[in-house]
Amino acid sequence: FQDPDKANVPNQVVAHLGELQSPWDVKAFIFRQVNVEYTPRGQQTVEIPGFAVRLPDAVGPAETQHIEVFSRICPHLGCIFNFETEPDVVQRNYGGFRPPGPVFACPCHLSIYDLNQDGKVISGPAPRPPYKFEFKIDGDSVVVTAPPGGLA
Repeated sequence: FQDPDKANVPNQVVAHLGELQSPWDVKAFIFRQVNVEYTPRGQQTVEIPGFAVRLPDAVGPAETQHIEVFSRICPHLGCIFNFETEPDVVQRNYGGFRPPGPVFACPCHLSIYDLNQDGKVISGPAPRPPYKFEFKIDGDSVVVTAPPGGLA
């Protein structure tokens, strides 16, 4: 039996290793989670945008082939952030801060997250790094096994 209030979250393939071969390769995806809803509809599907990222060997965990899987929902106020690889673009478009390398950057209130430091907030008002999805590598597939710790 499934707890009636527990989300129905089947494992979902969000990327393939062939799409994430080099450091800083990124695959955007939508994770679908079905929640029980006590209405005539009976359920609600929540779509959580995410990024699967291949990090440099010195940064990412070796047991997952240096891949991490993040929610794209900004912890500040729930906007959807971008993946930016060019420090000049970040400096020009996100409040003047020049990051040391590729980052997640939120266009709403200019929070910037350093992927070399596990998503640490390095600029802006976000209170913490973005949530990560639980996942596994299954053959050539990156498979999300559980939703992030929360939506935002």
